[in-house]
Amino acid sequence: MNLGGGACSELRWHHCTPAWVTERDSVKKERQTDRQRDRQTERKRKKRKKERKKERKKERKKERKKERKENKRKEKENKRKKKRKEN
Repeated sequence: MNLGGGACSELRWHHCTPAWVTERDSVKKERQTDRQRDRQTERKRKKRKKERKKERKKERKKERKKERKENKRKEKENKRKKKRKEN
């Protein structure tokens, strides 16, 4: 009494899984792995973006510090020149 037809050797047809179910599951699993891979690459991309942003911020801070130092040096130099002119 094989009501499932085809390759099922079970006596009860509901013990056999039809091909359309397993095919759909494999497609679903493939989509899930694709999504996981996409999420991982997105996370990595965001992490790299964040690191670059942090690096740029650090670089700007360094530049500002350098500019301040240069401005202080120029101020001191101008004060010296001004004192020399007065004497």
